[in-house]
Amino acid sequence: MLSLQLFGVLFMLIMQYINYINLKKNNLSVSEFLFWAVVWLVSLIAIVFPSSLDDIRRSLYINSVLDLIFIVSILFMGVILYYNSVIVTKNNKQLNELVRKIALSKDKK
Repeated sequence: MLSLQLFGVLFMLIMQYINYINLKKNNLSVSEFLFWAVVWLVSLIAIVFPSSLDDIRRSLYINSVLDLIFIVSILFMGVILYYNSVIVTKNNKQLNELVRKIALSKDKK
């Protein structure tokens, strides 16, 4: 189990480093950076101290901490997938509007 925890800790630290790099490159806003920093920090705490999730697990009548982590991960991925879908739809509408404006401005010339 210790080697799996070490792998998890290394992964979380690498993800936080990538998060920081994207902040410095202005690919993320400060609020997005903070959101992901909290996600990686909470994940790191869950990996290093899995017993800290026992009370939550018991109150939700879940058999093991690993089951709890899988359930939370699936729910989290669903939220992220929905958010990405909304953003893509919004960007698609904006792009279509921009293309229409460019086409109309070229048509007037």
